[in-house]
Amino acid sequence: MKLFRLKDVVQIVGNEKSAKDLLQNYKKQQLIYRIRRDLYTITDLATKQAIATKRKLFAPENILSYLEQDQNEIA
Repeated sequence: MKLFRLKDVVQIVGNEKSAKDLLQNYKKQQLIYRIRRDLYTITDLATKQAIATKRKLFAPENILSYLEQDQNEIA
């Protein structure tokens, strides 16, 4: 599942205000889906459905992989 945070977009765009504006526009166009604060996923362009949803992300089989990913980002 492809997940990203605001800081990832800031690295691409260059500044935080532009990154926030871009995320807001993409949410309005249903190109991305906000899972929770500062955690986003892309949507399937054909169906406009989120690739990763809260239900999928926090399913028992995915919690450990998510926590490992989060720990790797912190390290």
